[in-house]
Amino acid sequence: MKITRKIGNNDVDIELTTHELYSAYCEQEHEFDVDGVRNHFDAFDDDDLMDSYGKTRKEIDGIVDDVAWELRRMMNKCDCSFEGALYDAIDKVLEETP
Repeated sequence: MKITRKIGNNDVDIELTTHELYSAYCEQEHEFDVDGVRNHFDAFDDDDLMDSYGKTRKEIDGIVDDVAWELRRMMNKCDCSFEGALYDAIDKVLEETP
């Protein structure tokens, strides 16, 4: 894949390596996962978060990235859907978080 970058006043075509493409793919995938996890938690008000997960909004914000990584690990390992892995990932991260 070629991308064009503006360097100085010149447009420069750069050929991405397979490794660079895969790294970009993984990074974008993680951003989508984080957004999905954040959207899940955003559907709760503060009282519901405490009732459901025993955590404040600030505490939940601190584990979103970990939940997203665990979610992706489960999805890849078990070949399950986002929804199928979400609650298991949340439970696992909450068990490991004081």
